[in-house]
Amino acid sequence: MSLRTFLFLAPMALGLAAALPARAAEAVKTQQCIEMSAVDHTTVIDGQTILVTMKRKAFKRIDLVERCLGLATEQAFSFGMQTYELCRSTPLHVLNGGTCIIDKIVDIDAVEAKALGAKK
Repeated sequence: MSLRTFLFLAPMALGLAAALPARAAEAVKTQQCIEMSAVDHTTVIDGQTILVTMKRKAFKRIDLVERCLGLATEQAFSFGMQTYELCRSTPLHVLNGGTCIIDKIVDIDAVEAKALGAKK
């Protein structure tokens, strides 16, 4: 590899390396599924966000792929429970509304949960 090629590629490699820790941190916080037996209750924050309070006072945030018609108004949703889990890509059904798909399930702390609850 010539010095010229190295000088061209080095900044890109450093930029990618800097982005990796942030993505790794998000991957650690993101989950595929939530076991429903561990859920205390859910709170609809808006048409695209649901706060999940776990029985052991842990919290999760569900982000939907897009804004869900009727979710903010109805403040309730249902879903099929063949496996007793709520997972990414699970369709959520809103009474008198649309069907929404879960994009992310993210672990959050009590401070983040309180801030989300304040938006409701």
